[in-house]
Amino acid sequence: MTKDSIVEINLERLNYLLRLFNLSEEEFLSMLNRGHKRALNHEDVFTNEMPMALLKRIDKIFNKGIYYYIDFTPVVQDNHTSIFFRKQSFNGQLNLEARKMVDKFETLKNTLDTYNALADVSFERLLPSYTVKDNPRETAHAISELLKMRNHKDEKDHLKFMINQLAKLNIYVFEYIETANKKEKSNVEGFFISPNVIVVKRQQGRLKRELFTLAHELGHCVINVEEVENVSDELSSGLSEIEKWCNDFAFYLLMGDEAVKLDGLKYANSNNDYAHDMIKDMAEATHVSMLAIYTRLVIEKKMTQDDYALVRGGIMANVRRAEEKRKQEATDGNSVMSSPRPIISNLFRDTMQCALYRGVIDEATFCQQLNVKPERMEAYL
Repeated sequence: MTKDSIVEINLERLNYLLRLFNLSEEEFLSMLNRGHKRALNHEDVFTNEMPMALLKRIDKIFNKGIYYYIDFTPVVQDNHTSIFFRKQSFNGQLNLEARKMVDKFETLKNTLDTYNALADVSFERLLPSYTVKDNPRETAHAISELLKMRNHKDEKDHLKFMINQLAKLNIYVFEYIETANKKEKSNVEGFFISPNVIVVKRQQGRLKRELFTLAHELGHCVINVEEVENVSDELSSGLSEIEKWCNDFAFYLLMGDEAVKLDGLKYANSNNDYAHDMIKDMAEATHVSMLAIYTRLVIEKKMTQDDYALVRGGIMANVRRAEEKRKQEATDGNSVMSSPRPIISNLFRDTMQCALYRGVIDEATFCQQLNVKPERMEAYL
């Protein structure tokens, strides 16, 4: 089949994608025509037959694979299909790349559910259930004990530890990575899909931010409220009760016993140098940023917003300098940068192993799903 071949497509699948990704026909056609001299209109695109070249052009937008459009199996749109049909609004306006990323992992979740069903494996919820009426600090303490939380000096080691402790509770945690040269980037940092999938965006050089996002999404999992969002450890206005609860939960989960030191601090202002040395020591002893700790002081009315803005300015200047240094090192012609790889949860690996051993999938699918080369397959068995 050549690129000029005429192919028959399931037009309902194209219409479904517009609904899934919240695109109007006008927005879709505008994206499709970008960079092309001849503008396509409704009749050119919304048809049961089209040139293969056009179909490939369409799929550059959605990344579903050509066979998705020529599959005449009916598509079902209901609450079970996607979080985008279960929720009408999210904590932030999602761009197309964000929606595609969510769809990618929700599709993976559904695939894993199918593998488990065919392999006769069932998961029960091992994580206790709470609500926003429960005290987030006390809840964080209880979950910390359940996870057997302990601090690791290296932030990436701590991230791996948390991911695999959650795996023991039948919770999948996935990292997604966007390379620096990717033109269009998603505008979300994490999400929770019920009942047991958490996804966090790799924060290159800012792993404390990624850890906070993971802890925040775990908060959503604890109270079983789905969300797709940008998570901030800074002072934010207009947060919902749920978002405030999840931020509080995340802070106390990551702070652990160090949080007690804040209880004894009466204030942070110019008279005590904004408790700088104390906050710095706490940040170094935990995986919580100095900015997140100062944010907590404002919430607890131990610091004014004007003082917070002043301190934040200094912290963000340091963050920018560190980011510029990291970018410079990454573009240094003498440095060899390996392609980043996501952390693979033990639960994800175990699910794929079980599916392989029980004949649900073949070796090629095993390697494809875990993104490993066949010659390295033994390391994952």
